[in-house]
Amino acid sequence: KDLVGEVAKSILDGRIEGNQGMHQNTMGLAAIVYNEEPQSSAWLDWLFEPGKGDIPKILQENLSRDGFSPESSIGYATIPIHSFSSLAEMLAHSSKSETFGLYNRFPKFDSGFMALAKTRLLDAVTPAIGDDSGTLLYNPQTYPTEMLLNAYRNIGSRELAREIWFSNRRSWDGLH
Repeated sequence: KDLVGEVAKSILDGRIEGNQGMHQNTMGLAAIVYNEEPQSSAWLDWLFEPGKGDIPKILQENLSRDGFSPESSIGYATIPIHSFSSLAEMLAHSSKSETFGLYNRFPKFDSGFMALAKTRLLDAVTPAIGDDSGTLLYNPQTYPTEMLLNAYRNIGSRELAREIWFSNRRSWDGLH
């Protein structure tokens, strides 16, 4: 518990930071693992406080309607969806899900799971834009299948189901 407390303290005083979603994800994990009141609830509250964890501002104002952050490269622009999806899953399975859940609460976050599908050309290639990929790489980007499955279980949509199929190498095999 001392280590988890030190991690949370370091986030609160700004010694641990990262791209949008990274330190919020870590704080959420710390709160759930620590599992002691009133500290856990205070750390979860911090996630949603303006000027602190700032989740509402990030997910309502900083993301585009397609779920991208203001970064220029596709890989960096999807970091918040990656990070916040981990946090959303942790919160969805915690006793605090009603108060602190992310799914179906922030439309730009929910639409972010389809962001990479919107960047693919002819469902075959994602342009190498910015500094997260090599020049002339010919590959379609998608989110990890498990991440998309988790989102589907909470959001559900035909488009998201199709993205799961695409992420799973255009197959329904092995999905559950």
